[in-house]
Amino acid sequence: MSENTQKPKSRYLSGKEIRAIAKENNKVMRALEKKKHRKAAESEFLSQMKDEKNILEVEDLHSYFFTDQGVVKAVNGVSFEIPQGATVGVVGESGCGKSVTSMSIMRLLQGPYGQICSGSIRFKSNDFKRDEKGKPIPIWERDEQGIVYEPVLDKKGVQKLDRDGNPVRVPKQRRDAYGTKLFEMEEKVFDIAEMPIREMYRLRGRQIAMIFQEPMTSLNPVLTIGNQLDEVTFLHFPGSTKEDAKRRSIEMLNLVGIAMPERVYKSYPHELSGGMRQRVMISMALAGDPRLIIADEPTTALDVTIQAQILDLLRDLKSRINGSILLITHDLGIIAEMADYVVVMYAGRIIEKGTASEIFHHPMHPYTIGLQKSKPTMDTEKDSLFNIPGNVPNPIDMPDYCYFRERCAGCVSRCFGDYPPMIQVSPTHWVACHLYDKENTK
Repeated sequence: MSENTQKPKSRYLSGKEIRAIAKENNKVMRALEKKKHRKAAESEFLSQMKDEKNILEVEDLHSYFFTDQGVVKAVNGVSFEIPQGATVGVVGESGCGKSVTSMSIMRLLQGPYGQICSGSIRFKSNDFKRDEKGKPIPIWERDEQGIVYEPVLDKKGVQKLDRDGNPVRVPKQRRDAYGTKLFEMEEKVFDIAEMPIREMYRLRGRQIAMIFQEPMTSLNPVLTIGNQLDEVTFLHFPGSTKEDAKRRSIEMLNLVGIAMPERVYKSYPHELSGGMRQRVMISMALAGDPRLIIADEPTTALDVTIQAQILDLLRDLKSRINGSILLITHDLGIIAEMADYVVVMYAGRIIEKGTASEIFHHPMHPYTIGLQKSKPTMDTEKDSLFNIPGNVPNPIDMPDYCYFRERCAGCVSRCFGDYPPMIQVSPTHWVACHLYDKENTK
């Protein structure tokens, strides 16, 4: 029997083996934690996009969880791109690595056990231009005579005077449509996988925002909606006052279609319905003017009618902000309706990717075909749904060959060899399957 066809060991680990695994894991985790919390110059994590049309490029990403039983390879060599202004859907069964991929992009993996071990996550950001002291450079209002000055008022609205009795005046800073102060910006490409955690605050929440799966557990139950929305403005827009933050928060609530936003602003999460809470989460994500929104199963906890409203809202907002969306879900119907490009994941790897039309009308990988067969349709005459036989391999002891081999009905002799590479079948369609390897068809 060959090494690839041997059955995995089914015995328990001994105490000595567990201690040896823990010792080796601790060594690796300490090194990765040290790298994550290091002080680094900006040049260490600056990068360049391979295609200037993309807003995000994930290349050969490996995100692992270190346990006493071994290393769980939750994301094992994932590569995909998100073009500017496009929606990319990531689909796959539970446990395939969709959410871990999104958490890796946001650098929210729970350390020290969850770590990005290797790979690149290149993001094209619109960062503050900073002066010699590292402070953002304001954009001043100007007229024909130069910079415009405005009087300084105290808390009571009375104009302040200097020692000589002259009114105190300061340069007037330009504001956006929501009344938030503007600063000079510049485009930079950061490799998120190489950034220290402290530097991620420059991107997380402002440049890259995330809509989480369950709004009730994502919102703080003891703080009002207004307090939680205002925090985004205080964190990401320097020099903002309470009035600026409140004005922006109410505008964001208006933007997502919430009636009586002033009332919702003063409410607590438990006073709102599920759909309202999800709209609040979306408004919180939009408050920082993000270039990329990651929506991690945003409609899972909602009923069908509210799901449709949230999807319409996301589609409308994408065109308004000219941003990109990474939509993560296990619902193929949502992907078909929303996505421009689709990435299919299985056991921590991408097994097929292409345009939505290619994936739904010309699926090629046996797993993708099985996923589409498993969804109910009106024209089927069968009493039971299609079921993909077998089980997902153990993530701690992944084989060297194709992970889907034991469950695949189209298995050929080549499948008993190495893991299949990504094979390009059209300019935008890629599949990891030996069945489409023209050089080795046997």
